[in-house]
Amino acid sequence: MTVRPSISKSVVRTVLAAALAAGGLTVAHAPSALGAPAAPAAQTTAARAAVSAKAKVGAPKKVKIHNNYGKFKVTWKKPAGAIYFRMVVASNKAMTKVLYKSKITKQTNAWTKSKKIVEGGKYWVTVQSFGKNKVAGKRSAPKAVTTKIKAPGHLDAVRTVALSPTALRVTWSGSAARATGYRIDLSPTLGASPTYSQRVNGAKARGVDLTDLAAHGFAPGSQFYVTAVPTRYFNRDGGSRIVAAALPFVPPAGAPAFSATVSSYNVRYSAATDAAGRGWAARVPLLAARLAGSDIVGIQEAGGKTPGSGVAGPDMARATGLTRVNLPNGEPCSQDKAIDILLNANRFAVEECHMDQLPAGDNRWLLTVKARERASDTPFLIATTHLIDGKEAAAASLRQVQTNAVVELLARYNQANMPVILTGDLNSAEASSTMASPTILASAGYLGADLVAPNLTNAEYTTSHGWTKAHEVAEHIDHIMANYKVVASSFGIHYGDPAAEPSDHFAISASLSVYP
Repeated sequence: MTVRPSISKSVVRTVLAAALAAGGLTVAHAPSALGAPAAPAAQTTAARAAVSAKAKVGAPKKVKIHNNYGKFKVTWKKPAGAIYFRMVVASNKAMTKVLYKSKITKQTNAWTKSKKIVEGGKYWVTVQSFGKNKVAGKRSAPKAVTTKIKAPGHLDAVRTVALSPTALRVTWSGSAARATGYRIDLSPTLGASPTYSQRVNGAKARGVDLTDLAAHGFAPGSQFYVTAVPTRYFNRDGGSRIVAAALPFVPPAGAPAFSATVSSYNVRYSAATDAAGRGWAARVPLLAARLAGSDIVGIQEAGGKTPGSGVAGPDMARATGLTRVNLPNGEPCSQDKAIDILLNANRFAVEECHMDQLPAGDNRWLLTVKARERASDTPFLIATTHLIDGKEAAAASLRQVQTNAVVELLARYNQANMPVILTGDLNSAEASSTMASPTILASAGYLGADLVAPNLTNAEYTTSHGWTKAHEVAEHIDHIMANYKVVASSFGIHYGDPAAEPSDHFAISASLSVYP
């Protein structure tokens, strides 16, 4: 028996290495003494990766996103070898913040089905392929989409109530369709960009109290404009209505000298009839009933439109129990023109009056009366006017001229800085134009009681109805305005069925406290 010595593998490799080295080779380049050549580690990893990559299914092709409201559909083309697919939605392009994964499906389309996908949201989408046995393949490149948003509905019945010299309440009667919230914008002038906004969350919200408005640039005694904007996700806005608002002046120090109920009424010319066919004699007691409890009344259209058609002032005075303002010699201050002022002669004494024709337009006037409250011996001015009508730009331009004249005349007759109360049919509302008559007056220091009184009655109605149903969108063209020495605690429109009213306007009234 021949016995062969045992030689270890390491010895063999050492001897072989020495022999090869003599020929300029290394072990790595030589056949293994124990079999096939040994491949380097890096070479083995690369080979495996190549095999793996060859087997991996490619990404879906021609990925398209079909956008919709708060959701979307994705379609794609099948790559070679792909059997299954899954859509992935994330909130970032890196696809690390995944919001939704569809089920693995053989279909080449899928809808998002998740409450996390909402209207107006921006998302990133990829689609992944899967091969046999649902082995994961490649993903398509991320694609961005921002979902569509359904426009929220319109808000018409927006109203404001002054709570204090620094706080305002904004309300609306019903929620806007499809709204998820609201944004309240305040602008210093009509049509200007808002300088302050506040969000109101909740589809069923009906209003909000805005406080500390002075800190946001809206001072006591200022008039401005409010827009209540229905929103739907991500602050995308729908329609809204712009309304005027104002903050009352800070009341003067001390107690008021007196309080009074002041009314204003366009009674419709005495030559005219109402919707029920009633003439002046039948209308007078009905008109007077609308003024019950008034201490001071400004009347417009108090004269006849034609010669001999009569003057409303004397008849209205008798029917209400009030007295027409007269000069000491008994002559009527109104000179029997189409405006007049009635007052409670037991409480107030007339000291002087002025009847001034206004420039521009068709024979319009301002009646200004200096009166004195007997009990407190407090002097004050009460005035009334009726500006030119018409909604066209030409009429608005004439009203602007007339209103500037009213401001100048009131300043002329108030050198003593008395309390001032202005009544009248201004034929324009604050939010109707940037130079509406009540807005010009507000900039001169006269604020409407309908804007600053904390208590309102029927203020949601228009003041001029034209014998048809008054819309519940407040457009007040009849006004009771006052300077900083007069505080309004309430304002009301004597609303009734237009078809039964004795005039094509509603009477308005305000409770006022007058400071010395």
